[in-house]
Amino acid sequence: MKFNMMIDSVETLFPEFKICHFQENNEIVVYFLNTSQKDIERIKKYIKKPILKFEDQYIILFLQKFQYALNIEGYKNIIQFYNNGGFLGFAFEDENGNLLDIPTPSFYK
Repeated sequence: MKFNMMIDSVETLFPEFKICHFQENNEIVVYFLNTSQKDIERIKKYIKKPILKFEDQYIILFLQKFQYALNIEGYKNIIQFYNNGGFLGFAFEDENGNLLDIPTPSFYK
């Protein structure tokens, strides 16, 4: 985790991430890397009704009690990709490099 702060009275995490484009599925997946066990437990608890927001140069993934913010400066094509019907998904990786084995947030227009 890079750092966290409050935005709009919501705890906001700014994680390390990697973006992968899967052309055959018209899909971009954002992998949140090195997620702490504490945050993994919170994700499992609050992932049920995620909300995707675009604000300035950030993609915000809101998970009820906290949110992840990705600075997409340099990745502006993600917004265009999504607006043109692309599939945007998110996956979480723990500190050992293992992917979280639960349904993760996915969005498309």
